[in-house]
Amino acid sequence: SELAVDPAPALERLRQTCAQADRIFLDLDCDCFDPAYFPALAHPLPFGISPQLLLRLMEAAWSPKVCGVAFSEFDPGRDSDDRSLATLLW
Repeated sequence: SELAVDPAPALERLRQTCAQADRIFLDLDCDCFDPAYFPALAHPLPFGISPQLLLRLMEAAWSPKVCGVAFSEFDPGRDSDDRSLATLLW
C-alpha cells in the first residue's frame, strides 16, 4: 500500500541499490500487475501495480549495467484481446 501511495522512497532505494551493483539482471514477474491492466496472469490478485508504475521502477533500475531482462508468469491463455501482450511490448 505504501508503494501505491508514494513510490518515491522505493524508487530511490532501487536507484541506490542498482548504483552499487556491478551488473543488473531484471526479471519482470508479471504477477506484479493489477489484473485490471494485465489479464494474462496465472494468479491474479487485486491491487497490483500499474504499467506506468512499472515503467518508473524500470527507469530507476536501468543503466548500462543491465545485462539482461526476463519476463515470467505471463499466461497468454488468459489474455484478453492481447492487452497484456501489448503492455509488455509497450
